[in-house]
Amino acid sequence: MRIWAFIIPILFILMISGCQQGVEQAKITLYTDKAEAFQYKESDPHQEKITVALASVISPKASLSKYDYLLEYMESQIGEKVEIVQRQTYQEVDSMLKTGEVDFAFICSLSYVIGLEKGYIVDVAAPVVNGKPLYHSYTIVNQNSPFEALDDLKGKRFAYTDPYSYTGRLSMLSQLEKRGETSEKYFGKTYFTYSHDYSVKAVELGIVDGATVDGAMFDQLLATDPELSTQIRIIGTGEEAGTPPIVASKKVDLQKVDKFSSILFELQSHAEGRELLKELGVDRYVPINQQDYQVIKRDLYLLGEGL
Repeated sequence: MRIWAFIIPILFILMISGCQQGVEQAKITLYTDKAEAFQYKESDPHQEKITVALASVISPKASLSKYDYLLEYMESQIGEKVEIVQRQTYQEVDSMLKTGEVDFAFICSLSYVIGLEKGYIVDVAAPVVNGKPLYHSYTIVNQNSPFEALDDLKGKRFAYTDPYSYTGRLSMLSQLEKRGETSEKYFGKTYFTYSHDYSVKAVELGIVDGATVDGAMFDQLLATDPELSTQIRIIGTGEEAGTPPIVASKKVDLQKVDKFSSILFELQSHAEGRELLKELGVDRYVPINQQDYQVIKRDLYLLGEGL
């Protein structure tokens, strides 16, 4: 059964990009399963617990099921209740890390660089995918479209994932900047889908002409759903950067951070851990190499004053 059977088409909110100052945002309602706070297991409010935030980089239900077993395992190893908090955007998760409302989070590489720059996060771990702790964006179009390169998308409808996504936005802004272009002037209309798989679906359905998405995520979708290759073509890639890491709020006790990190690093050393990694599409977790994110740090200025 194709993965899209689990993502009923009427399914995502595309928001016209507010990159240009003063442009009013409009909505096209295409999905109804917008992520809300989700508590993994009911717990006594007075009981010690660990909170872990997820941004819905893939559709909310798929995003939750993807990490469900990992966090259940973390709970068993740490000996404290784990509460999952799911949010639709990276900015919401970033805000919760900043205030200490959540202890840990799975975030985007761009959010990681911003958090380091502003000093409110601590390194936990980075995933190695396909042998490398690096990934890049894909520019995708519909298989039946005439588009062969980014040049062909000038003046067309284009989907971004999230304002604070590297592969889902900043990578494309960088590619355009190297051409002496801006997103506002280059594309006819831009949208935010707030989920990489929703961006893929928007291209498949012809709602937009092209999109920029997480290449590692797209490869996983393709492995799950080979038929997708008959619907979508990749016409370009962005520059490599460090994979989306796991981080902790700076307000979290460092002993707890070390414990969380150690459990992740040791997953590859036993059968149950290797099965969890397989479920996540991750080879293993490793310490974060901050140098892997320099390309993102270099391009932060492209986000403008909204940073």
